[in-house]
Amino acid sequence: MSTPPASCTTLSYKCLTNDKEVLLDFYPPETSGNAPPIIKVPAVVFFHAGGLILGNRRFLFPTWLQKRANSLGYAFISADYQLLLPGTGHDILNDVRDVFKYIEENYFTYRKTTFEIDPEKIVVAGGSSGGGLAQLAAAHVTSPKPKGVLALYAMGGDFFTSHWLDPKTKPFFMGRPLLDPSHSKALLPPFPEGLPAPTSDVLPAFNPTTRLPAEPRMALTSLSLQLGNWLDYYTGEFEPSLSKTLRDALDAGVPRLTVRDLVPERHRSLFPTFLVNASWPPTLLVHGTADTAVPILSSRRMNILLKNAGVDVQLIEVEGKEHLFDIEQNADVEFAGVFDKVEEFLKTCMQK
Repeated sequence: MSTPPASCTTLSYKCLTNDKEVLLDFYPPETSGNAPPIIKVPAVVFFHAGGLILGNRRFLFPTWLQKRANSLGYAFISADYQLLLPGTGHDILNDVRDVFKYIEENYFTYRKTTFEIDPEKIVVAGGSSGGGLAQLAAAHVTSPKPKGVLALYAMGGDFFTSHWLDPKTKPFFMGRPLLDPSHSKALLPPFPEGLPAPTSDVLPAFNPTTRLPAEPRMALTSLSLQLGNWLDYYTGEFEPSLSKTLRDALDAGVPRLTVRDLVPERHRSLFPTFLVNASWPPTLLVHGTADTAVPILSSRRMNILLKNAGVDVQLIEVEGKEHLFDIEQNADVEFAGVFDKVEEFLKTCMQK
């Protein structure tokens, strides 16, 4: 797994209701020695993976993307966001908007150099759940509006499938055994211990003696899919369960186009597939064909929807690869061709 370099500036772009700061990291681009006092630069804004339940801005970090962006003269910004429970997708969408607002209104300083982000040259990117947030930014952020979207094995292309809605009876993620829900009662509805405090930063932790997971959210990322109720956490719609409402309708043979009408109007802003139109920025989708965390159907469906809307979109399918393939050991060598195509996409977006 990739580890982010130390060469960044950490800033707080907002505070939660419990006064906890929500942070972002600014990685400066490569610059010449004769730079002006304030350098105006393009930027890649990145949102991390973790099912929206776990992680932070340095979690599962795409060092390859950060280094390539910086070498092209672009800033790379990786941002935290509120995590599900007690947060919902609505809270996270507000965070996404606030990241862009902060970028628009502030300078960034690294050592003795000050940078201004060019609002006309921003690409939003993300991996897995963060890729879903990149898609939400494409639909919702208008100032500064992203000029491109890079979605790596992104969720959000199709939430009306068994992967998201059906309880699982056999291993479904990388062959890992199913979890015992009784071990995670505190994080399952009706939340007998009450909701946890708002947070935007939770990393995996292990018991040093048993080496078993010591951070309860580690189980919830898989358990919410295993129980088929991830959408309830995402929308905050536990009672009645939105997941069950959709599942029952699909099981009864209700057409998919009709099922989407069962999503309450207040939550439709969280579904990227509902938001596609001709104003969507150019998009590059990258996905492994053997992905069991976010099946490739998600990107294939988004690719079709964007094409039908007249959007400039490309899907790169990486044959036989699982989730997070781009941060595997030696990924720089194995996937150099894919990474080169990503780099060309970034350059094209920044030139428009």
